[in-house]
Amino acid sequence: LEKVSKHGITFIDHFKKNWGWWLFGGLYFLTFIFFYTAISQGFIFDSYKRKLDREHQKSVEFRMKSTPIIINYLNSLAIETNAHRAFIMEYHNGKSNSTGLQWQFADLTFSNDNTEHNMYNYVDMPLTDSPHTLYLHRNTFFDGSLEELRTIDKKLSLRMESNDYVYVAMMMIYGKNLEPIGYLVLSFRELPNKDINCLNSIMHKYITTITPYLDASSIK
Repeated sequence: LEKVSKHGITFIDHFKKNWGWWLFGGLYFLTFIFFYTAISQGFIFDSYKRKLDREHQKSVEFRMKSTPIIINYLNSLAIETNAHRAFIMEYHNGKSNSTGLQWQFADLTFSNDNTEHNMYNYVDMPLTDSPHTLYLHRNTFFDGSLEELRTIDKKLSLRMESNDYVYVAMMMIYGKNLEPIGYLVLSFRELPNKDINCLNSIMHKYITTITPYLDASSIK
């Protein structure tokens, strides 16, 4: 028993002498890795947050600079087409279902006339409940009376009728990478004195000019 005890003590001393520094070095290395990872992750998170903050600030500044330019173009468009109102409906992902699947909405974001009391009728319009948006995705352009619009989207037709409009023209707006941004709308309280091809051409001209001011890829 005494021999076994002495042998055990000798083994422990031998282990300390030959492996102690390895254990110490290993523990030191693991501790270093732990703290380095924690500090790095914190640094990466802070850097990422600062990057997001800078991008958000750039986006806000871009919007502020773009807004008066877009509104000036809409004023010119309304005058050139004799429309009562020229406005832009932009798409956004405002909500999602319980699985995280996004719902898309359209908001009136720019108009040549922001004094109308009914402009809030065109906020948070769900695309799933707006058949005219599906029509525009398929055809790019719509031009017609409210009776013609009613065959596509009864709800929108009634909404525009309550605003005393009698005629409407709409055209899709696509970004630089062909992603749908929204659509441009002209609403009339009298029948337009221009034919469908003329309205199409004029709206396309203005959309080409306005689109860079609506596309985040234009932010430098």
